[in-house]
Amino acid sequence: MQSQHHHVFEPVYLYGKPRNQGVIRQFPADFIVSEHLGFDPSGEGEHLYLQVQKQGENTQWVARQLASVFGIRLREVSFSGLKDRHALTTQWFSLHLPGKTDRDHQVIDLPNITVLQRVRHHKKLRRGVHKANAFEIRIRSVAGDRADIEHRLASLQKGFPNYFGPQRFGTANQNLEKVRQLFAGQLKKVRRETRSLYLSTARAWLFNLALSGRLSEEGRPGLREGDVLQLAGTGSVFCVTEPDSELVQRLETGDLFITGPLWGRGPVMTGASITVLEQGFTAAEPDLKAGLEAAGLTSDRRALLSRPHQLSWAWENETTVRIGFSLGRGVYATSLLREVFYLMDAMVRENGGTNELVG
Repeated sequence: MQSQHHHVFEPVYLYGKPRNQGVIRQFPADFIVSEHLGFDPSGEGEHLYLQVQKQGENTQWVARQLASVFGIRLREVSFSGLKDRHALTTQWFSLHLPGKTDRDHQVIDLPNITVLQRVRHHKKLRRGVHKANAFEIRIRSVAGDRADIEHRLASLQKGFPNYFGPQRFGTANQNLEKVRQLFAGQLKKVRRETRSLYLSTARAWLFNLALSGRLSEEGRPGLREGDVLQLAGTGSVFCVTEPDSELVQRLETGDLFITGPLWGRGPVMTGASITVLEQGFTAAEPDLKAGLEAAGLTSDRRALLSRPHQLSWAWENETTVRIGFSLGRGVYATSLLREVFYLMDAMVRENGGTNELVG
């Protein structure tokens, strides 16, 4: 099999490659994301939680500004998820401020940032603890078949491929090239935060290969002996020794999801036949697999498909459609949209990068 990085890898579509086109992120307010923690801060404790609305800045930048305003170290500022820079996003940050101090009410006068809520909590905000993200996305300059667009949107209720989106790999797959250099020993001094990003890029690439392979073989993945299933809304997983009609029914209703590999060391959970299958789909990338194992990451699983909640859409005019939905953490809105449209990203184009966001 030819190495995937010598040509452009286009992940397989579940509903066939769409011929509809559109433009995304013409304006920041065309892409609205709101983070839902899934719990309410208690109102007391050593950590000040700030709910922040931002536009035109990335999450790390906001964290640095907050550390500066409050006079604390950057490591005392935490957040759950990274939110897009070219969007109107709402997310939570926690600041370690032991004791009730005047700093709770520090004036935060930063461009493009609005603090919506301030509340104390007894625990710091850890990465990946939020439950979901709600999206409201306006797609402009739509060209295509409206009936096909609506049919595809309706089909998404039954699931879409849970690919890591192109933003995970960087413009022109730069992050992917960096992780190859890291594993080849060509990158010496890498900050911990950057190294973590590169490792997750490698895992994401391997997962996408395994998911794409499964789709190309089966269409919608069907339950096989040795599959590892995940319970919806939780990280809870188990291996299937004997597929039965009850498990198939639970997959149909979205209570369970078939999973794919997040590469690392340690025992794989899959049965022998699935292990062989996934090794085959990722055979072109032995260096990435070896690098992740050497880096000490533990083998894990991720759902192959995801389902949106509260999916709705409305046409604002002949060529503009607004789509709303909620997704679990770590699920990419772009992976949902690519099943419906070939999208041009106005913000990426404006900033000199590739303008194919989810093609």
